[in-house]
Amino acid sequence: MRPHIYPVRMLISNAFIVQFEQAAIVVDTGLPGHGPTILDRLALHGLAPQDVKLILLTHGHADHMGSAAELKAATGAPIAIHPADAAQLRAGRNSLLTPACLTARLVHPLVQHRQAPPCEPDILLEEGQRLDQFGMPGRIMHTPGHSAGSVSVLLDGGQTLIGDLLLGGYLGGYLFDRRPGLPYFIDNREQLLASVRRVLAEHLTTVFVGHGGPLKPDAMRRRFEGL
Repeated sequence: MRPHIYPVRMLISNAFIVQFEQAAIVVDTGLPGHGPTILDRLALHGLAPQDVKLILLTHGHADHMGSAAELKAATGAPIAIHPADAAQLRAGRNSLLTPACLTARLVHPLVQHRQAPPCEPDILLEEGQRLDQFGMPGRIMHTPGHSAGSVSVLLDGGQTLIGDLLLGGYLGGYLFDRRPGLPYFIDNREQLLASVRRVLAEHLTTVFVGHGGPLKPDAMRRRFEGL
């Protein structure tokens, strides 16, 4: 059996419910106030709040960690983030965002100071960490570049969730959402491209991203292999 992945598309980003048998993890949580949307989607797929075993944040930006505290209160599940991004979760605000394109420079004033309810992480994720104890057959890969603590979730069947390592399409994924592209904000371009190469070296089936998508591995390779 492979896990089922249910995207939860919200205003500017995606969250994901990953279900394996009767266990689920929530990967990213959207902006503050999106908790009810995610809980409603859990119920739609026959999952109760207590079926959520982990709230996993791919990185510490407000559009991904915004409803983490709300979901923890509703589910009792621990919150996990990489230690390099844990300070953002504790403070409830973004680190310094570095625009990587004209669109990013235009929207930067709107997103830099977005805030989220601060909370303490329960688990600090490590490279190669397995998720079996949360009922999920997969592991963590540290994929910095968009932020210092960005991680990807590699499920054993080849489905992969990469957060904002890449973007699907344009305008936050509203146009051509299956076209792979670089994220609007890049903390370290060399690290990001190295992380993309590491992910592409894995056995991939479907790649889920934080904006737009999902992406096909062949399209990613055509765009980024050789960089």
